Parts: sequence; C-alpha cells; structure tokens
Amino acid sequence: EEPVLTVEAHLIGFRGDLYGRSVRLRFLERLRDERKFDSVEALKHQIAEDIERARGEQ
Repeated sequence: EEPVLTVEAHLIGFRGDLYGRSVRLRFLERLRDERKFDSVEALKHQIAEDIERARGEQ
C-alpha cells in the first residue's frame, strides 16, 4: 500500500477552517527546505520571512 501524501500549507490571509476537507493547491515555487527550529520564536520569525518572500516583499 502506498503511503498517504500530506502537505502543510500556510494560506496567507485565510480565516476559515479547512480541517478534514480536501483542497487543491498549485505550487508555484519552493520557498525553503524543511528544517527544525530551536524555539517557537525562531519558527515565528521564519514564518514571517516566508510570508514576505511569498508576497514578493523581500
């Protein structure tokens, strides 16, 4: 049996609840490789940088 593929995506500005629902995503560009963070604050900082890059602000 093939493993189930899952993706975690940040939908900038979305305020709804999609848990348990199917959605279709189109990937335009990979922002960065997966990594572990030493703290929640470091993760939050990286997410903010990712959002800036995704919006083209960086």
